[in-house]
Amino acid sequence: MPKNICAKVIALAAIVSFLSLHAAHAQNQPVGIVPPLSSSQTSQPPKPQAGAVTTGNGIEYHGGPVMLGPHNVYFIWYGGWSGDTATTILPDFINGLNGSPYFNTNTTYGDNTGDIANTISVAGQFFDNYSQGSSLGSSGVFNVLSSALNSGSLPTDPNGIYLVLTSPDVTEGSFCNTYCGYHTRTTLNGTDIKYGLVGNPATQCNANHAGPRCSIQAVTPNANEGADAMASVITHEVNETITDSDLTAWFQSNLGGEVGDLCNFNFGRMFFTPNGAFANVTLGAKNYLIQQNWVNDSGGFCAFIFNQQSKMSLNFVPVTPCRVADTRNANGPFGGPILSGNTTRGFAIPASACNIPSNAVAFSLNFTVVPPGKLSYLTAFPCGEPQPLVSTLNSDGRIKAVAGIVPGRTTDGSVCVYVTEDTHLVLDIDGYFVPSSNTGSMAFFPVTPCRVVDTRQPAGPLGGPTLAGNSTRTFPILSSPCNVPATAQAYSLNYTAVPRAPQLSFLTTWPAGQSQPLVSTLNASTGAITANAAIVPAGTNGDVNVFVSENADLVIDINGYFAPPATGGLSFHTLSPCRVLDTRQFTGAQPFVGQFDTYVFGTGCAAPPIAQAYVLNATVVPQQPLDYLTLWQPETSRPLVSTLNASDGAITSNMAIVPIQNGTVSAYAPQSTHMVLDIFGYFAP
Repeated sequence: MPKNICAKVIALAAIVSFLSLHAAHAQNQPVGIVPPLSSSQTSQPPKPQAGAVTTGNGIEYHGGPVMLGPHNVYFIWYGGWSGDTATTILPDFINGLNGSPYFNTNTTYGDNTGDIANTISVAGQFFDNYSQGSSLGSSGVFNVLSSALNSGSLPTDPNGIYLVLTSPDVTEGSFCNTYCGYHTRTTLNGTDIKYGLVGNPATQCNANHAGPRCSIQAVTPNANEGADAMASVITHEVNETITDSDLTAWFQSNLGGEVGDLCNFNFGRMFFTPNGAFANVTLGAKNYLIQQNWVNDSGGFCAFIFNQQSKMSLNFVPVTPCRVADTRNANGPFGGPILSGNTTRGFAIPASACNIPSNAVAFSLNFTVVPPGKLSYLTAFPCGEPQPLVSTLNSDGRIKAVAGIVPGRTTDGSVCVYVTEDTHLVLDIDGYFVPSSNTGSMAFFPVTPCRVVDTRQPAGPLGGPTLAGNSTRTFPILSSPCNVPATAQAYSLNYTAVPRAPQLSFLTTWPAGQSQPLVSTLNASTGAITANAAIVPAGTNGDVNVFVSENADLVIDINGYFAPPATGGLSFHTLSPCRVLDTRQFTGAQPFVGQFDTYVFGTGCAAPPIAQAYVLNATVVPQQPLDYLTLWQPETSRPLVSTLNASDGAITSNMAIVPIQNGTVSAYAPQSTHMVLDIFGYFAP
C-alpha cells in the first residue's frame, strides 16, 4: 500500500506558489511503503469502545493504534544550534499547542480503545553536536535517536515523539528534494518508539531558493526563517504520528496520504504580523504560519481550529424578547457597573430573569452599547474560551445595536463580552438553541433573501405609509411574496430603519398579540439609515409588531424561518468565533467596489462542506458614504435586499444568516469599502 509523498505545486492565497515537500511516513527509513492489511484485519476489525472515533470522513481507519496521550515531545537538536532562537521558538510552539483549538482537531480521531486527547508538551531536549557528521545518511537519523536513548540522555518513552531537528548546515538524504520531514517508528529497548526528522530549510531550500523549498516566506512571524518553517513541518509530522503511530491507523488508501498530507501546505486564512510576515494562528505570545489539519468530522475538511461542541446539532426555541442585562441599572450580575475598557465580563444567560433553561447551548442576542465616548470594538464569545480575533460591533460614541448568535460556556451558559473602552451594555434575548433531540425545538429553513416590507412603497399591508412615532404597526409576514409557510414559528429578519426625524431613539419588534416588551431592536440616534438583524417569533396569524419612537420608514428582509423539523430543515452548529476575511490584510490593502466573493470553506474556520447557511458578522470600513452592503450566495442572482447601511461613512456591523452553496459568500457594495467577515456558526442537515 504505497503512501503519498506530497510533491506538487499549490497556491498560497494566490500570493506565492511553492513545491510542498513532506514524506508521508516511512518504516525505519525516510521513504517507505506499508504492507497491506491482512484479511483478518480488514474483514473483522476489533469492536470499538463506546464513543471511540473509528469512522472516517474523507480518510479511512485501518484498525491500528493511535497515540491517545499524553503526547510527550522530545527534541534532539542535531548540529550547531548555539545562539539560534529556534531553541526557544520551537519549544514555545509545542507548549502553545497544548489544549489549543488547533490541536483539538486531532480529537476527531481514535482507535479501538478511545480517542486522542488534546494534550501535548515538550518532555525533554538533547543537543547532539555532530556525532554523525554534517551529512546524515539513510541510517544517520536512527543512529542519532538510538544514541540519545541508549546513553540515557533521553528516556525511552512509549508516549514519546522524538524529533531530530537539524541545524541549517546539516544535510540528510532527500531533505529539500523529496521531503521537508518525515515520521516513522522502530523498536528500542523493547519499546515501540515513534520518531522523525524535521530539517532546517533556512539555507538549503529557503523562500528565495530557485528549486524546491520547504520555507515559503523569507520574512517570518518570529524573525527566524528556519524555525518558523520547521514549526509547520513539526505540525504536519506530529499530527500524523499521533493519528497513525504504527503506520496502520488513519490514512487514505488512494494515495491521499495521512492527515497532514490531506492539508499539505494549506494555510487557510492568514493575517499580517507586525513585521509584515504572514501568520494564521497565535499560540501563547507568538504568531505562527502552520498548515491546517484534516478534521475527521462532517464529511472531512482542513481547518486550524475545531471545537467539539460543533459536533452537536442544535434546534431553535423562540422566546418573547426579554431584557437579560442593563449595566445602567444598579450593580449586580445583570446590572452595573459600566463595563471598563480593556476588560471582559461574563453574563450567565440561564440565570437571568428571562427563563432560559440550563440546557441552552447558544443564544440569539441583541447587543446595544451606550458608550460615553468612542468604542473601538466589542467582542462577544463563549466564556471559558480564549478571546477570539473577531468583533461584534463598533461605535464612534453613538448608541448602536447588533444582533448575534453566541454559544455559552458549557457549564453555566455564560457569554463573555470584551470592550476596548468604557461602555454601558444592554443585552436582550429572542431565543436559544438546544440539542435537536429536544421536543418542540425547531429547525431552520433557509430562503433566498427576499424583501417582505418596505413602507416607502405605496400604501398597503406590507408597504406605506411611513410609521408614525410613538405608535405600533402590525405586519402580516405570511402574506408577503416571499413564500413563507404557515408552519413558520419564528423568522430570521433584517430590519432597516430610514428615520424621518432627526433621530430614531429606538425600534422594537415582537410577536403580534403580545404586550410590547422592554427591549429594543435598533437605534438611530443620529438619524442615519440603520439596520439590524433579529429572530422574531411569529405572533397571532404569523404577524409581527413594530414600535418606533419617532417617525421612520421601515424595510424588512427575510433569509429564513424556524419551523418544526421536516424535509429541508437544518440544525445549527456552533463554531469558535473565527475571522474569515479582512480585506485590510490583503497585499496592497485595497478596498473593493461591486461584487466580492469569499470562499469561507477554505479559510480554516472549521465550517464544513455540508454547511448550507453561515452565521456571520459583517463589518464595513467604508472609504466614503456606503449606501448599502448585500450578502448572498453567488450561485443566484443578487437579491433586492440589504445587509447593512453606512450612509454616514462610519464603521458599521450587522449579523447575517446567509444561505450558501459550495462554501462561498458574495458581497456587493456600490461604493468603495473594506470588509471584515467573522463566523460564529453554521446550519447543516
